[in-house]
Amino acid sequence: MSHAFWKYYMDVTRYNIAISVILALITLNPLNGIVCLATGGMVIGLYCYKQFQQSQYYFYYNIGITKRKLITFTWLINIALSLVAALVFLTLA
Repeated sequence: MSHAFWKYYMDVTRYNIAISVILALITLNPLNGIVCLATGGMVIGLYCYKQFQQSQYYFYYNIGITKRKLITFTWLINIALSLVAALVFLTLA
């Protein structure tokens, strides 16, 4: 079952990273991309996943994983990674 969580995480994060990198390049500030990874990029990633892969939620529901659990797992991982990346960036800057 944990493989299913990571599959969902990678699918949603694919959109999230694309948005975060674009924002970091546009603003020329990597910290904006890091913050976007944990906040707005996550929302856009969830929206894109819903638009392009909506039927996948039935798969997760059939194996006993709710949409809320999937989103919570993904959000917690992204927040943790963003905090680590921000600390590294701020200590190197």
